[in-house]
Amino acid sequence: MTVERIMTDNAWAYRKSRLFAATLAELGIAHRPTKPRCPWTNCEGVITFVPGPA
Repeated sequence: MTVERIMTDNAWAYRKSRLFAATLAELGIAHRPTKPRCPWTNCEGVITFVPGPA
């Protein structure tokens, strides 16, 4: 399984964390924060599976 992007809420811990940003950059993962007051993305786990090499 390959992780291409991660979706989180707009919590301070995700937006301002240099460690979180550096880890995502090192792993080549895009960060997609949810839109504020957007019920179809807030409070939902969104997982996208991309088949990787066997």
